[in-house]
Amino acid sequence: MERPRVLGIAGLELQKTQSLPTVSLLTASNITAFKTLPVSSLFIAHLSPIDADLIFAYKNFAEAHHHAHPFGITLDPALATSEGTSTPSIVCYNPLLNDASALPGHFDSSSLTSLYESCTAPAITRLTHRNLPEYLSLVKPIAYLFLPRQAPSASPTLNDMPLAALNQVAKSYRSYVSFVHVDAGEFAHMAPMLELEEGKWPAFVVHDHVRDQVYVYPQDEEVRRGGVEELVLGVLKQTLQPTIPRAKRVESERTGSQELDAGHDEL
Repeated sequence: MERPRVLGIAGLELQKTQSLPTVSLLTASNITAFKTLPVSSLFIAHLSPIDADLIFAYKNFAEAHHHAHPFGITLDPALATSEGTSTPSIVCYNPLLNDASALPGHFDSSSLTSLYESCTAPAITRLTHRNLPEYLSLVKPIAYLFLPRQAPSASPTLNDMPLAALNQVAKSYRSYVSFVHVDAGEFAHMAPMLELEEGKWPAFVVHDHVRDQVYVYPQDEEVRRGGVEELVLGVLKQTLQPTIPRAKRVESERTGSQELDAGHDEL
């Protein structure tokens, strides 16, 4: 008997997207279900029936991209108001990130493309052995979020992990810092090199690999957005002192202990 085919996240998204029309007509009764589809990104246009040019432009754009992401449209201004937006506008939702980005007012193909690219490009990517050299080849510091090891079929989401704390920071500073999340089991060998205490996950650290300096978020504290942003800004502005390497801390403690013992001998 043939074994059932197991789809990865991308496969599930593709399967779900291909089962939808090019543009789904949304109403008060189905918009919530559409917004919570298990996909990385989806788009909803809030338009008026008289916005013929905008409707045409949006449908044309959806024709080119609906194979990758779901597109919906509502022609009810009251629904836009209840959703906290205006007419016309387009909202891109990231259900897995519990995040949204809006394009208010009239739009054209250029502004649609900008919204699409900014919304679908991941702010935080998964570190792999293949893409690590790519990040190291850039002059940007790398921000690592070490997460507890996942089951082979699992994938980190913002609902149960501190990726939520990192997501908005990553969106704001990804031009200056590369943000990655790391399987702490697969990359356990990197933890000591980044001055992290193994087993205390999640953990956040920024590595300025050009200067070979690391900046560790206190591992005894919960990873929160405010603390992450403060650390990232401190690295970028060079107002934050790097974490002292463990070897130097041990040597300093040993030297201090020897000096103290010598002082006791003199007494």
